[in-house]
Amino acid sequence: MAAPSMTAPMSAPVAPPMSGADLAFVQALIGGRWELGAEGADAWDCWSLVRHVQARLFGRDLPRIAPDAAGLLAYARAMRDAPERRRWTPVERPAHGDLVELIHVRHPLHIGCWIEPAPGQGTVLHCAEYGVAVEEPWRLQALGWRDFRYLTWAGHMA
Repeated sequence: MAAPSMTAPMSAPVAPPMSGADLAFVQALIGGRWELGAEGADAWDCWSLVRHVQARLFGRDLPRIAPDAAGLLAYARAMRDAPERRRWTPVERPAHGDLVELIHVRHPLHIGCWIEPAPGQGTVLHCAEYGVAVEEPWRLQALGWRDFRYLTWAGHMA
């Protein structure tokens, strides 16, 4: 797969810079602890962080996704098969607020949120075993993340 793009195509609308309050919200999350199944405050997993960010920054109330069994593989399957996925459409290039799916040799599926603190400054806000981080795609690739897939909000399920 091609390297992830860090800029939106010229024809795409340019997102306004994030407000100071939104930037402070994101900065307060950075460094938070990761724990599978955690849902915030003291610790996050990747989906609970995405849910929190989508609600706070984009007004989207995403459902909790709980695996039927413990472990990363079961959690990845629960995320992959969740009805929530019908609300999101794959896109070639991400925009502010899009979801970013990626994988790592130790993680069968991982998800984060594409955020742009300023136009053209795309980064991925995510929570992995090393905690909540905001990283550029090239940095994620250097850490072994691959197969980036971008999903944009398509609205309510039918």
